[in-house]
Amino acid sequence: MERNESLTQALHLYQIKQYDEAFIILKRLVKKEDLEAIHTLALCYLYGQGTKPNLKEAFSLFQRGKETGYSPSMRMLGSMLETGKATIKDEAKAFELYSAAFHNGDLSAGLEVARCHEKGIGTPINKAKALETYVECAKREEPYALYRIGIAYLYGDGIKKSIENAHLWLNKALAKGSVEAMNQFRLVGTKSHSDERSLETLWMTATQLMDQARYEDALPYLMICEKEGLYDASIQLAKVYDEGLGVLQDSKKAFEIIAKAAAKGHPLACFSLAKRFEEGRGIDSSFLKAEAWYQKSFEFGYEPGRTEALALRGELYA
Repeated sequence: MERNESLTQALHLYQIKQYDEAFIILKRLVKKEDLEAIHTLALCYLYGQGTKPNLKEAFSLFQRGKETGYSPSMRMLGSMLETGKATIKDEAKAFELYSAAFHNGDLSAGLEVARCHEKGIGTPINKAKALETYVECAKREEPYALYRIGIAYLYGDGIKKSIENAHLWLNKALAKGSVEAMNQFRLVGTKSHSDERSLETLWMTATQLMDQARYEDALPYLMICEKEGLYDASIQLAKVYDEGLGVLQDSKKAFEIIAKAAAKGHPLACFSLAKRFEEGRGIDSSFLKAEAWYQKSFEFGYEPGRTEALALRGELYA
């Protein structure tokens, strides 16, 4: 079998997640210094696909790709340097690699460059430069870049605020399949025609992302689920703000989320609200209000609420 045919087969197997078979072919191709094979094999080692995870081997293979100027490998090497996986953490070097890969035409690296400018990773925070980078990516119709420009206009972040321009760019992103833009429209109550996702699907995505500790990614899904009346999402979203998971810690915000769900009669939300009044979390302490909400949680079917209400009344052991 010719080398190109072998690579095509390996990449196809990798794409359809038949990693064991893909790994065997990639190992053979790597010996022939095939850059795409080297990069894909590195991904296998990084994520444990078709083999046991081996971060040092992944780093070494990405390094080989980087030395020959292979942009995807440069970007992934930057990611490992940014997070300190199998190497000493070096955000400045990571930013340098992202920039070089973007200069070589890697759009995904361009998104990393913009993110670094936004958050001050390896370079000073510069919202204007972040926006400039997104604009460069948007010229090639990169969906996430189109979305980020829309958000910049929406909030006036690095550019003059304009709702009209925000909707224009967000619609462009939506047309290119941006899930982030789809989420944004759903959050403001204007669900797009292309959004066929059920509430259950969104909640499943949110819980999976939370389980993976990808809190920032989970946040919009939790917000949508909470907005559309899923009480479990209210409880989880309140936890995110209570503990500062991917957001600034904000007990007051958590209290408001729980209070909203409790007002609609959700038993666990009523119980949680009572506990917050009792402990003074996000609100001034009030045993009177705590007792009332414990009682409501019991009336809505949550048995522990009765025990807590009786305890606050001093009747539990009377």
